[in-house]
Amino acid sequence: MSDGAGVAVAPVGDDRGAPPASVPAWLDGAAGWAWRLLVIGVALALVAEVLGRLALVVVPLVMAVLLATLLVPVVEWLARRRVPRGLAAALVVVATVLFIGTATSVLVTSVVRELADLRGLMQDGAEPMLDRLGVALRLSPQVRDQATAGLQQLADGAEPDASAILSAVTGVGQVVTGSVLALVFTAILVADGTRVATWVRDRLPGRHHEEAAALGRRAWQSLSAYVRGLAIVAFLDAVGIGIGLVLIGVPLAAALTAIIFLSCFIPLVGPVVAGALAVLVAFVGAGPVPALVTLGLVLVIQQVAANVLQPLILGRSVALHPIVVVVALAVGSILAGVAGLFVAVTLRCVSAHLGNELRHPRGGTP
Repeated sequence: MSDGAGVAVAPVGDDRGAPPASVPAWLDGAAGWAWRLLVIGVALALVAEVLGRLALVVVPLVMAVLLATLLVPVVEWLARRRVPRGLAAALVVVATVLFIGTATSVLVTSVVRELADLRGLMQDGAEPMLDRLGVALRLSPQVRDQATAGLQQLADGAEPDASAILSAVTGVGQVVTGSVLALVFTAILVADGTRVATWVRDRLPGRHHEEAAALGRRAWQSLSAYVRGLAIVAFLDAVGIGIGLVLIGVPLAAALTAIIFLSCFIPLVGPVVAGALAVLVAFVGAGPVPALVTLGLVLVIQQVAANVLQPLILGRSVALHPIVVVVALAVGSILAGVAGLFVAVTLRCVSAHLGNELRHPRGGTP
Protein backbone atom coordinates (compact mmCIF):
# COMPACT_ATOMS: atom_id res chain seq x y z
CA MET A 1 0.00 0.00 0.00
CA SER A 2 1.37 3.47 -0.86
CA ASP A 3 0.34 7.11 -0.49
CA GLY A 4 0.07 9.63 -3.27
CA ALA A 5 3.85 10.32 -3.23
CA GLY A 6 4.63 6.67 -3.82
CA VAL A 7 5.87 6.06 -0.24
CA ALA A 8 4.96 2.65 1.17
CA VAL A 9 2.69 2.79 4.20
CA ALA A 10 2.30 -0.18 6.62
CA PRO A 11 -1.28 -1.39 6.99
CA VAL A 12 -2.93 -0.39 10.25
CA GLY A 13 -5.97 -1.97 11.89
CA ASP A 14 -6.71 -5.62 12.57
CA ASP A 15 -3.18 -6.88 13.29
CA ARG A 16 -2.39 -4.83 16.39
CA GLY A 17 -3.16 -7.75 18.78
CA ALA A 18 -1.33 -10.38 16.73
CA PRO A 19 2.06 -11.80 17.80
CA PRO A 20 5.20 -10.49 16.13
CA ALA A 21 5.83 -11.93 12.71
CA SER A 22 8.90 -13.78 14.00
CA VAL A 23 6.80 -15.76 16.56
CA PRO A 24 4.51 -18.45 15.09
CA ALA A 25 0.91 -18.33 16.24
CA TRP A 26 1.05 -21.85 17.68
CA LEU A 27 4.10 -20.94 19.80
CA ASP A 28 2.39 -17.80 21.09
CA GLY A 29 -0.67 -19.85 22.06
CA ALA A 30 1.47 -22.49 23.75
CA ALA A 31 3.30 -19.82 25.73
CA GLY A 32 0.00 -18.40 26.93
CA TRP A 33 -1.16 -21.80 28.13
CA ALA A 34 2.25 -22.49 29.70
CA TRP A 35 2.29 -19.49 31.99
CA ARG A 36 -1.34 -20.04 33.00
CA LEU A 37 -0.61 -23.69 33.87
CA LEU A 38 2.49 -22.57 35.76
CA VAL A 39 0.45 -20.18 37.90
CA ILE A 40 -2.15 -22.88 38.57
CA GLY A 41 0.58 -25.38 39.46
CA VAL A 42 2.19 -22.96 41.93
CA ALA A 43 -1.20 -22.26 43.52
CA LEU A 44 -1.93 -25.98 43.88
CA ALA A 45 1.52 -26.57 45.35
CA LEU A 46 0.94 -23.85 47.94
CA VAL A 47 -2.46 -25.31 48.83
CA ALA A 48 -0.91 -28.78 49.16
CA GLU A 49 1.85 -27.41 51.38
CA VAL A 50 -0.64 -25.68 53.67
CA LEU A 51 -2.87 -28.76 53.87
CA GLY A 52 0.15 -30.95 54.60
CA ARG A 53 1.26 -28.74 57.47
CA LEU A 54 -2.29 -28.58 58.86
CA ALA A 55 -3.03 -32.27 58.34
CA LEU A 56 -3.46 -32.83 62.08
CA VAL A 57 -6.47 -30.48 61.96
CA VAL A 58 -7.72 -30.92 58.39
CA VAL A 59 -7.85 -34.73 58.44
CA PRO A 60 -9.90 -34.96 61.70
CA LEU A 61 -12.25 -32.31 60.32
CA VAL A 62 -12.79 -34.26 57.09
CA MET A 63 -13.22 -37.52 59.01
CA ALA A 64 -15.76 -35.78 61.26
CA VAL A 65 -17.75 -34.63 58.23
CA LEU A 66 -17.79 -38.17 56.86
CA LEU A 67 -18.88 -39.59 60.22
CA ALA A 68 -21.53 -36.89 60.59
CA THR A 69 -23.17 -38.01 57.34
CA LEU A 70 -23.91 -41.32 59.06
CA LEU A 71 -24.99 -39.87 62.42
CA VAL A 72 -27.13 -36.89 61.39
CA PRO A 73 -29.98 -39.08 60.01
CA VAL A 74 -30.12 -40.89 63.37
CA VAL A 75 -30.29 -37.56 65.23
CA GLU A 76 -33.06 -36.34 62.92
CA TRP A 77 -34.96 -39.60 63.47
CA LEU A 78 -34.79 -39.06 67.24
CA ALA A 79 -35.74 -35.39 66.87
CA ARG A 80 -38.87 -36.34 64.91
CA ARG A 81 -39.86 -38.41 67.95
CA ARG A 82 -39.71 -35.32 70.16
CA VAL A 83 -36.29 -35.94 71.63
CA PRO A 84 -34.54 -32.55 72.07
CA ARG A 85 -31.96 -32.18 69.31
CA GLY A 86 -29.13 -31.43 71.75
CA LEU A 87 -29.93 -34.53 73.80
CA ALA A 88 -30.32 -36.64 70.65
CA ALA A 89 -26.93 -35.49 69.36
CA ALA A 90 -25.29 -36.24 72.71
CA LEU A 91 -26.83 -39.73 72.86
CA VAL A 92 -25.74 -40.56 69.31
CA VAL A 93 -22.17 -39.30 69.79
CA VAL A 94 -21.75 -41.09 73.13
CA ALA A 95 -23.18 -44.31 71.69
CA THR A 96 -20.78 -44.05 68.73
CA VAL A 97 -17.78 -43.53 71.02
CA LEU A 98 -18.79 -46.49 73.20
CA PHE A 99 -19.28 -48.70 70.14
CA ILE A 100 -15.92 -47.80 68.60
CA GLY A 101 -14.13 -48.16 71.93
CA THR A 102 -15.72 -51.53 72.69
CA ALA A 103 -15.04 -52.86 69.19
CA THR A 104 -11.42 -51.71 69.36
CA SER A 105 -10.92 -53.30 72.77
CA VAL A 106 -12.38 -56.61 71.62
CA LEU A 107 -10.26 -56.61 68.45
CA VAL A 108 -7.04 -55.78 70.30
CA THR A 109 -7.69 -58.50 72.88
CA SER A 110 -8.43 -61.02 70.14
CA VAL A 111 -5.32 -60.08 68.16
CA VAL A 112 -3.02 -60.28 71.18
CA ARG A 113 -4.41 -63.68 72.14
CA GLU A 114 -4.28 -65.21 68.66
CA LEU A 115 -0.99 -63.62 67.64
CA ALA A 116 0.90 -65.73 70.17
CA ASP A 117 -0.62 -68.89 68.70
CA LEU A 118 0.13 -67.65 65.19
CA ARG A 119 3.80 -67.11 66.04
CA GLY A 120 3.99 -70.64 67.38
CA LEU A 121 2.55 -71.98 64.13
CA MET A 122 5.03 -69.92 62.15
CA GLN A 123 7.95 -71.29 64.12
CA ASP A 124 6.78 -74.93 63.98
CA GLY A 125 5.17 -75.41 60.62
CA ALA A 126 5.50 -72.42 58.32
CA GLU A 127 9.13 -73.00 57.35
CA PRO A 128 8.55 -76.51 55.91
CA MET A 129 5.49 -75.24 54.05
CA LEU A 130 7.49 -72.34 52.68
CA ASP A 131 10.17 -74.77 51.46
CA ARG A 132 7.57 -76.89 49.67
CA LEU A 133 6.03 -73.78 48.13
CA GLY A 134 9.46 -72.64 46.92
CA VAL A 135 10.10 -76.01 45.29
CA ALA A 136 6.67 -76.00 43.66
CA LEU A 137 7.22 -72.49 42.27
CA ARG A 138 10.83 -73.33 41.31
CA LEU A 139 12.26 -70.45 43.29
CA SER A 140 16.02 -70.17 43.55
CA PRO A 141 17.70 -71.29 46.80
CA GLN A 142 18.73 -67.70 47.52
CA VAL A 143 15.14 -66.46 47.32
CA ARG A 144 13.95 -69.33 49.52
CA ASP A 145 16.64 -68.59 52.10
CA GLN A 146 15.72 -64.91 52.18
CA ALA A 147 12.02 -65.71 52.58
CA THR A 148 12.79 -68.18 55.38
CA ALA A 149 14.98 -65.65 57.16
CA GLY A 150 12.29 -62.99 56.91
CA LEU A 151 9.65 -65.38 58.18
CA GLN A 152 11.86 -66.38 61.11
CA GLN A 153 12.48 -62.75 61.99
CA LEU A 154 8.74 -62.09 61.89
CA ALA A 155 8.08 -65.09 64.10
CA ASP A 156 10.77 -64.20 66.64
CA GLY A 157 9.87 -60.52 66.73
CA ALA A 158 12.36 -57.70 66.35
CA GLU A 159 13.87 -56.02 69.39
CA PRO A 160 12.66 -52.40 69.45
CA ASP A 161 15.26 -49.68 69.83
CA ALA A 162 14.91 -46.24 71.40
CA SER A 163 14.13 -44.50 68.11
CA ALA A 164 11.42 -47.03 67.28
CA ILE A 165 9.84 -46.57 70.70
CA LEU A 166 9.96 -42.77 70.36
CA SER A 167 8.44 -42.96 66.89
CA ALA A 168 5.68 -45.26 68.14
CA VAL A 169 4.90 -42.94 71.07
CA THR A 170 4.78 -39.94 68.70
CA GLY A 171 2.49 -41.79 66.32
CA VAL A 172 0.16 -42.84 69.13
CA GLY A 173 0.07 -39.26 70.39
CA GLN A 174 -0.89 -37.97 66.95
CA VAL A 175 -3.59 -40.62 66.60
CA VAL A 176 -5.03 -39.75 70.02
CA THR A 177 -4.95 -36.02 69.27
CA GLY A 178 -6.57 -36.53 65.89
CA SER A 179 -9.23 -38.79 67.38
CA VAL A 180 -10.13 -36.24 70.05
CA LEU A 181 -10.35 -33.46 67.46
CA ALA A 182 -12.47 -35.65 65.19
CA LEU A 183 -14.80 -36.39 68.12
CA VAL A 184 -15.16 -32.70 68.96
CA PHE A 185 -15.78 -31.75 65.33
CA THR A 186 -18.30 -34.57 64.95
CA ALA A 187 -20.24 -33.47 68.03
CA ILE A 188 -20.39 -29.88 66.74
CA LEU A 189 -21.52 -30.91 63.26
CA VAL A 190 -24.12 -33.38 64.51
CA ALA A 191 -25.58 -30.98 67.08
CA ASP A 192 -25.35 -27.70 65.18
CA GLY A 193 -24.35 -28.39 61.59
CA THR A 194 -27.10 -26.18 60.12
CA ARG A 195 -25.90 -23.11 62.01
CA VAL A 196 -22.31 -23.82 60.96
CA ALA A 197 -23.37 -23.95 57.30
CA THR A 198 -25.40 -20.74 57.69
CA TRP A 199 -22.42 -18.98 59.30
CA VAL A 200 -20.19 -19.99 56.40
CA ARG A 201 -22.77 -18.83 53.85
CA ASP A 202 -23.20 -15.46 55.58
CA ARG A 203 -19.49 -14.76 55.23
CA LEU A 204 -19.96 -14.62 51.44
CA PRO A 205 -21.33 -11.64 49.47
CA GLY A 206 -25.11 -11.54 49.39
CA ARG A 207 -25.33 -12.17 45.65
CA HIS A 208 -23.68 -15.59 46.16
CA HIS A 209 -25.90 -16.81 49.03
CA GLU A 210 -28.32 -18.75 46.85
CA GLU A 211 -25.56 -20.41 44.84
CA ALA A 212 -23.61 -21.28 48.01
CA ALA A 213 -26.72 -22.81 49.59
CA ALA A 214 -27.35 -24.92 46.47
CA LEU A 215 -23.73 -26.09 46.42
CA GLY A 216 -23.87 -26.93 50.12
CA ARG A 217 -27.04 -28.97 49.73
CA ARG A 218 -25.66 -30.82 46.71
CA ALA A 219 -22.37 -31.55 48.49
CA TRP A 220 -24.09 -32.82 51.64
CA GLN A 221 -26.59 -34.97 49.73
CA SER A 222 -23.95 -36.55 47.50
CA LEU A 223 -21.55 -37.07 50.38
CA SER A 224 -24.22 -38.65 52.58
CA ALA A 225 -25.41 -40.97 49.82
CA TYR A 226 -21.88 -42.01 48.90
CA VAL A 227 -20.65 -42.66 52.45
CA ARG A 228 -23.79 -44.54 53.49
CA GLY A 229 -23.76 -46.63 50.32
CA LEU A 230 -20.06 -47.39 50.64
CA ALA A 231 -20.51 -48.33 54.31
CA ILE A 232 -23.28 -50.79 53.35
CA VAL A 233 -21.12 -52.34 50.63
CA ALA A 234 -18.14 -52.55 52.99
CA PHE A 235 -20.27 -54.15 55.72
CA LEU A 236 -21.69 -56.81 53.40
CA ASP A 237 -18.25 -57.50 51.92
CA ALA A 238 -16.60 -57.81 55.33
CA VAL A 239 -19.39 -59.97 56.81
CA GLY A 240 -19.32 -62.37 53.87
CA ILE A 241 -15.54 -62.80 53.97
CA GLY A 242 -15.48 -62.85 57.77
CA ILE A 243 -17.97 -65.70 57.98
CA GLY A 244 -15.94 -67.60 55.41
CA LEU A 245 -12.70 -67.05 57.36
CA VAL A 246 -14.33 -68.42 60.52
CA LEU A 247 -15.64 -71.49 58.70
CA ILE A 248 -12.24 -72.12 57.08
CA GLY A 249 -10.51 -71.77 60.44
CA VAL A 250 -8.24 -68.82 59.60
CA PRO A 251 -6.59 -67.19 62.64
CA LEU A 252 -7.26 -63.52 63.42
CA ALA A 253 -10.61 -63.72 61.62
CA ALA A 254 -12.12 -60.83 63.61
CA ALA A 255 -9.17 -58.52 62.98
CA LEU A 256 -9.08 -59.45 59.29
CA THR A 257 -12.80 -58.74 59.00
CA ALA A 258 -12.29 -55.26 60.45
CA ILE A 259 -9.37 -54.63 58.08
CA ILE A 260 -11.45 -55.76 55.10
CA PHE A 261 -14.27 -53.43 56.14
CA LEU A 262 -11.94 -50.43 56.35
CA SER A 263 -10.16 -51.39 53.12
CA CYS A 264 -13.36 -51.01 51.14
CA PHE A 265 -13.12 -47.24 51.69
CA ILE A 266 -9.87 -47.25 49.67
CA PRO A 267 -10.93 -48.25 46.14
CA LEU A 268 -8.76 -50.50 43.98
CA VAL A 269 -5.80 -50.70 46.37
CA GLY A 270 -7.51 -51.40 49.70
CA PRO A 271 -9.42 -54.60 48.86
CA VAL A 272 -6.38 -56.09 47.09
CA VAL A 273 -4.08 -55.48 50.08
CA ALA A 274 -6.66 -56.72 52.61
CA GLY A 275 -7.38 -59.84 50.54
CA ALA A 276 -3.67 -60.61 50.18
CA LEU A 277 -3.23 -60.21 53.94
CA ALA A 278 -6.09 -62.64 54.60
CA VAL A 279 -4.56 -65.22 52.24
CA LEU A 280 -1.13 -64.81 53.86
CA VAL A 281 -2.52 -65.29 57.37
CA ALA A 282 -4.48 -68.32 56.16
CA PHE A 283 -1.33 -69.80 54.61
CA VAL A 284 0.77 -69.27 57.74
CA GLY A 285 -1.88 -70.21 60.25
CA ALA A 286 -3.83 -72.95 58.51
CA GLY A 287 -1.83 -74.25 55.54
CA PRO A 288 -1.78 -74.14 51.73
CA VAL A 289 -5.22 -75.65 51.09
CA PRO A 290 -7.09 -73.24 53.42
CA ALA A 291 -5.06 -70.41 51.85
CA LEU A 292 -6.28 -71.41 48.37
CA VAL A 293 -9.86 -71.63 49.65
CA THR A 294 -9.46 -68.20 51.24
CA LEU A 295 -8.14 -66.82 47.97
CA GLY A 296 -11.18 -68.13 46.09
CA LEU A 297 -13.53 -66.78 48.78
CA VAL A 298 -11.95 -63.31 48.68
CA LEU A 299 -11.97 -63.13 44.89
CA VAL A 300 -15.61 -64.21 44.55
CA ILE A 301 -17.01 -61.92 47.25
CA GLN A 302 -14.95 -58.90 46.21
CA GLN A 303 -16.01 -59.33 42.58
CA VAL A 304 -19.66 -59.56 43.63
CA ALA A 305 -19.25 -56.46 45.79
CA ALA A 306 -17.50 -54.47 43.04
CA ASN A 307 -19.66 -55.52 40.08
CA VAL A 308 -23.07 -56.14 41.67
CA LEU A 309 -23.48 -54.49 45.07
CA GLN A 310 -21.60 -51.28 44.42
CA PRO A 311 -23.42 -50.36 41.16
CA LEU A 312 -26.73 -51.40 42.71
CA ILE A 313 -26.31 -49.41 45.93
CA LEU A 314 -24.13 -46.50 44.84
CA GLY A 315 -25.23 -46.26 41.22
CA ARG A 316 -23.09 -45.49 38.20
CA SER A 317 -23.02 -41.75 38.89
CA VAL A 318 -20.11 -42.03 41.33
CA ALA A 319 -18.01 -44.31 39.13
CA LEU A 320 -14.57 -42.83 38.51
CA HIS A 321 -11.94 -43.83 36.00
CA PRO A 322 -9.16 -45.96 37.59
CA ILE A 323 -6.57 -43.31 36.67
CA VAL A 324 -8.56 -40.69 38.59
CA VAL A 325 -8.81 -43.04 41.58
CA VAL A 326 -5.07 -43.77 41.59
CA VAL A 327 -4.15 -40.08 41.31
CA ALA A 328 -6.57 -39.19 44.13
CA LEU A 329 -5.13 -41.93 46.34
CA ALA A 330 -1.57 -40.81 45.63
CA VAL A 331 -2.33 -37.18 46.42
CA GLY A 332 -4.23 -38.13 49.57
CA SER A 333 -1.41 -40.33 50.85
CA ILE A 334 1.19 -37.61 50.19
CA LEU A 335 -0.81 -34.96 52.03
CA ALA A 336 -2.14 -36.99 54.97
CA GLY A 337 -0.67 -40.50 54.95
CA VAL A 338 -3.02 -43.39 55.60
CA ALA A 339 -5.88 -41.11 56.64
CA GLY A 340 -5.62 -39.33 53.29
CA LEU A 341 -6.29 -42.62 51.52
CA PHE A 342 -9.69 -42.87 53.21
CA VAL A 343 -10.89 -39.39 52.25
CA ALA A 344 -9.24 -38.76 48.86
CA VAL A 345 -11.63 -40.63 46.58
CA THR A 346 -14.66 -39.56 48.63
CA LEU A 347 -13.76 -35.90 48.23
CA ARG A 348 -13.14 -36.47 44.52
CA CYS A 349 -16.67 -37.87 44.13
CA VAL A 350 -18.14 -34.91 45.98
CA SER A 351 -16.20 -32.46 43.81
CA ALA A 352 -17.66 -34.19 40.73
CA HIS A 353 -21.18 -33.61 42.08
CA LEU A 354 -20.34 -29.97 42.82
CA GLY A 355 -19.18 -29.59 39.24
CA ASN A 356 -22.56 -30.91 38.10
CA GLU A 357 -24.29 -28.35 40.31
CA LEU A 358 -22.21 -25.51 38.83
CA ARG A 359 -23.01 -26.65 35.31
CA HIS A 360 -26.72 -27.25 36.05
CA PRO A 361 -27.69 -24.92 38.93
CA ARG A 362 -30.97 -24.73 40.85
CA GLY A 363 -31.79 -28.41 40.62
CA GLY A 364 -31.16 -28.83 36.90
CA THR A 365 -30.62 -32.30 35.55
CA PRO A 366 -26.89 -33.13 35.63
